[in-house]
Amino acid sequence: MLFIEKVTIRPRVLIVDDNPTSLIVLSDALSAFADITTSLAGEDAIKKAINYRPDVILLDIELPGIDGFAVCNTLKCLPETRSAAIIFITSHPKELFESKAFEIGGADFIQKPLDLNICKLRVKNQLKLKHQQKQLINAENDIQSLVSQIPIHITYWTSDFINLYSNNYKSEFFTISPHESVGRYIEDTFPTELYLEVIRVVNERVDESDFEVKIFDENEEAKFFKVHIKTAKSSHIVQSFLLLLTDITDLKDAEKTIIKDTEKLGKVLSSLCNAVFETDNKGILKLMNETAEKMTGYKSERAIGMHINEVLSTNDAQLSNSSPSLGFCKPHIKEDRTKVLSYNL
Repeated sequence: MLFIEKVTIRPRVLIVDDNPTSLIVLSDALSAFADITTSLAGEDAIKKAINYRPDVILLDIELPGIDGFAVCNTLKCLPETRSAAIIFITSHPKELFESKAFEIGGADFIQKPLDLNICKLRVKNQLKLKHQQKQLINAENDIQSLVSQIPIHITYWTSDFINLYSNNYKSEFFTISPHESVGRYIEDTFPTELYLEVIRVVNERVDESDFEVKIFDENEEAKFFKVHIKTAKSSHIVQSFLLLLTDITDLKDAEKTIIKDTEKLGKVLSSLCNAVFETDNKGILKLMNETAEKMTGYKSERAIGMHINEVLSTNDAQLSNSSPSLGFCKPHIKEDRTKVLSYNL
């Protein structure tokens, strides 16, 4: 629902009273800002509440059949109606019923004879509270929907390492759902390699910390995670902490592939007769093969990181006689890009 314009829906009010005149008067007073449904008896009121799903119920205590208190108890037990705000109405002295009305879940209490202005204000207040509750629920659902799409496992913990929040809605991390995580200790949630390191870092009372951890899954395959911890403190004592977990296994695999490919490339280059140099866009040497080492007199360990002109100028006199093609090096270096230079000696 996030970023979607919300359609305004008129609130719904159910009025329950065994006096038809009271129903007419209240309906007229409240119809300007709400859709109204009425009922004359308790059992009928329960059926209408289930079907109508009102936001607010004005409920008379004295009713034929079951009274208003019994109706309230029933409605608060039903998932379809338990969230409705119930305002009790009675002609009996306030001190006799007000306490019981609130004890069983009533939101407000109005005495007869009714002051219609006060009645309208109290109903409006309850409708406003209901609207705010719905907005909070929608906002929470929107945030959960967004957070669940982030490829980062977000968790929040007490200083005793009890989970308070988890966004692992799809159970992609350690196959534990958010509902299963909340209230559990960290050792019941995370693999041993991870929770031991988290406990160590939090006990050091650092403000923030980043580290990587290697974990073996049920198939004995290694997975790598980057962990970020942010602690919340009071008087230098950790009260809670936020933990972000990112799966970097693919990144690690890519790094291994690059290293292997680089090693292979190095072997290929070393087998070439040409002198081969690779530089960055500033002319800083990144790679050279054995032929290039022999040509310049530099070992690659020493030359890498130097400017290529500096490496090549060491034996300018010798190189100019033996390799006139090296004179084309400088114009190429000026180009703002990574370069591979090859010289046939």
